[in-house]
Amino acid sequence: MSRASGKQDLEELMKEVQEARRIKMLHQPSKVMDMEHELRALRVQLAEKSKHSLLLQKELARSKRVKENLSHLYELDGAEVLGSYLRVKPCSDIAPELSKCAIQWYRFSSEGGKKELISGARKSVYAPEPFDVGRILQVEIIYDGQLIMLTTTGAIDPAAAGLGNYVEALVWKHDVEFN
Repeated sequence: MSRASGKQDLEELMKEVQEARRIKMLHQPSKVMDMEHELRALRVQLAEKSKHSLLLQKELARSKRVKENLSHLYELDGAEVLGSYLRVKPCSDIAPELSKCAIQWYRFSSEGGKKELISGARKSVYAPEPFDVGRILQVEIIYDGQLIMLTTTGAIDPAAAGLGNYVEALVWKHDVEFN
């Protein structure tokens, strides 16, 4: 029994200590005031961060709208086959003139490999070359610091029967002449 009463005494003593600590905190107004000031400062910081967050969200939404509008200014027109040509075509009245834009064509593998610059392909019209067969083409249009990218829907096809073998021969045997 003495153990149970000792345990009970210990619990009562702990309660008294906690109550004494609470009373002591109440009688130390400087600590309470410091905590209140800290709480006010944190609330002010939270309000400032919330305002900043809202501004960033608005800017992001504005940027997304501009990007969406830019992507609908142009489209690729033409058959995606060897022997044809692809043309960047404006599809909006507000699209800047292509003559005022910087244009560059690229090719990359359909597996998403490294993007390869097509040397000299800087016009709005491009005729796929034998090297482009089986690859995806992309054109970058830059106007007033804004980048617009258009990509073919699939890899360039060889087009005619037997042309695939001819293309393969050109690619692998570049020093052989064909009549």
